[in-house]
Amino acid sequence: MANICSNCLVISGPERGIEALRKGIADQSPGALKAFTYFEIVHENVEYGLTNNLDHILNAAGGPICCSFISKWGPPVEDLAAFAKEYPAFTIEVDYDEPGNQVFGKIRYEGGACVLDKEMTPEEWYKENSDAYKDFVKDIEQSEYPDFIQRYIVDRSFREDDDWQEFGCILEKRIVARMELKDLPLLADWDWESQTASDLYYERLTKGKV
Repeated sequence: MANICSNCLVISGPERGIEALRKGIADQSPGALKAFTYFEIVHENVEYGLTNNLDHILNAAGGPICCSFISKWGPPVEDLAAFAKEYPAFTIEVDYDEPGNQVFGKIRYEGGACVLDKEMTPEEWYKENSDAYKDFVKDIEQSEYPDFIQRYIVDRSFREDDDWQEFGCILEKRIVARMELKDLPLLADWDWESQTASDLYYERLTKGKV
């Protein structure tokens, strides 16, 4: 099965054109969506396409069009480029993430041409797009040290959290970095998700690095 890539699409531009396109998307008009071959595709029992409530898109008049959709492996770059050429008056921005293969980034089109195609590290992407990730970082780095040890080293129930399942491998190194040298042995039975964090742990443990 292909890995699912989540895409957040924002389209802005002249109001009259935006409202016409908004209605076309909400109505599932072939003319408005013909550039998106990823819309309404079923592949190996997975539905690829819009995940928005179409009424919500239609009722959000007066601002940019915001659509969420899923695609296979990565963003549908060729379709986005064709869409941008068809609607050169619009600015088209896409943030995408496919955690399975660590594919993250953003693309922007203006005047029918791509003006930004930025691949991002998982840490860069989550820092910019995920409040849950930022909350974890703040808690790991700023909570009182005894509370930090109890929550992240002793209790460890946070590892069952859906958000941790998504980006815990990125946060492990922050946990290791926060720990005092005397407490590092508490991680002896840790089931590492990140090789980088594991290497940092053993380096600090054996070399006594702060």
